[in-house]
Amino acid sequence: MLGKVQYILIAGVMFLVSQMSLTVNSRILQMKSLSTENESILAATSFAQSFLREVASRKYDERAIGKKITREDSLTAVASLGPDYGEGYSTFDDIDDFNGYTRSITNDRLGTFNMSVDVSYANKASLGTTSSLRTFMKNVTVTISGPYLPKDIVMKTVVSY
Repeated sequence: MLGKVQYILIAGVMFLVSQMSLTVNSRILQMKSLSTENESILAATSFAQSFLREVASRKYDERAIGKKITREDSLTAVASLGPDYGEGYSTFDDIDDFNGYTRSITNDRLGTFNMSVDVSYANKASLGTTSSLRTFMKNVTVTISGPYLPKDIVMKTVVSY
């Protein structure tokens, strides 16, 4: 027959085991959440890098297709950056056509990522900053938001003529 002390010891052991089990389960869930977050960051980074390469593979400017431009004021006006009339993604032929472009990318495991692209002329004196004038350099910024990302992934490149 068990005495009161033994019942108290058994109850104490059961309490400690249940606390330990809760702690282990909590840590497992935290690790899974962190793992999913990391996977999401890697996927978003991969999407952004791939898209930056695609944009950079296009001609520098609509006005430079098939001819050489020697003066910056011959390039597309700052206010006109973006797709030309009637152009859609499949017919984008120069870098600034992507200005304002958005896309949703669905990943079976991680859900839907939203991508947006900004193209602007780059400031010659401070690369990466926007110029209000035409230059022979363009900033391309790809922003990806999505589930499990702690914050948006923003990747930039400068493309020169």
